[in-house]
Amino acid sequence: VLATTDTPALRKLLADKGQPLPSVLASATEVAEVGLARLPFGPVYACFGPLRRFRAGWRRARVRLVARLSKQVFGGDCLP
Repeated sequence: VLATTDTPALRKLLADKGQPLPSVLASATEVAEVGLARLPFGPVYACFGPLRRFRAGWRRARVRLVARLSKQVFGGDCLP
């Protein structure tokens, strides 16, 4: 929704893996506020603004990025 959500579980996971905290963390309160404010508009909130026609490319790039970062944090066995 906003950025990586700052939770105790994330902090513990990263500490256990010897990984630094991301430079930008959204508080759980911020994520909940945005999610609840956007709920009347549907369950998905994609903040692309005027770049709507580029959404598919952005989505692919984001999936690839999340997969790469997940592999760094969770190890190579987290993805098929």
